[in-house]
Amino acid sequence: MQKVILILFVLISWGAVTFSGVTGTAKDTSVSLTLEKNKPGQTVNCSYNDSTLAFTLKIGNESVSGVFVDAFDIDLQALQIDKDDNYYLLVLKGLGPDDDNNCFFYEFINGKIIPCGNIAYTNEIRTNGDKILEADSWMGFWTLRENYYFDSNSKSLVKKPKEFYNVNAEGKVTAKFRLLNERDDKSSSSGSLKPGEKITVVKADITPKCKDEEGNNNDWQCWWYYIKSSDGTEGWCRMRDFQQNVDGLPWAG
Repeated sequence: MQKVILILFVLISWGAVTFSGVTGTAKDTSVSLTLEKNKPGQTVNCSYNDSTLAFTLKIGNESVSGVFVDAFDIDLQALQIDKDDNYYLLVLKGLGPDDDNNCFFYEFINGKIIPCGNIAYTNEIRTNGDKILEADSWMGFWTLRENYYFDSNSKSLVKKPKEFYNVNAEGKVTAKFRLLNERDDKSSSSGSLKPGEKITVVKADITPKCKDEEGNNNDWQCWWYYIKSSDGTEGWCRMRDFQQNVDGLPWAG
């Protein structure tokens, strides 16, 4: 990941503060970052309350506010996402549990803070200056890599979803389950996998949506995975239909 960061000083202060009757810990961070080519670093200030999750970002006389999804601390950095652009992308990270970061993106142009988008959850971001931002997120036993295109004219990050995402995780079958020819619960079966067979979870389709019995989001259980076994059988299976029937997948968290 190409970063252009000039840090002159970091000042973090802690103190009790109340927002709308809610008491939390206020964290104020001030960092000097290069936000424009061939220009001196700009002092970027951010105040954040770890109870309300509200933040205020300030550069010069300009400020913007927002709310993190979840965060116990904050971090600021600058990325050169477009090597042909004079401006760098300012990244405000809300550092969350399990390395899940809530990222807000800005550019500072002619004394104005320009919002460029946000990513709710990501473990790591990187760019080669080619207008593409890669964002990794841990999906339990594999890493989801999303691509975002940066439009230098509209100053916005646009997600470029894929039909399939590479998984390539290996495991061993512990209980029999079926694979299907198509991503359809009514599809014909391509075969059954038996205990002891080695498998590779090749790729995933993360477009399906579903809810649990209480109406909560449960999409990940409905996602389709393409699986190949050591005996040559291959096909599709939803997460909920094989999760408890496979051992050895690199589950973490």
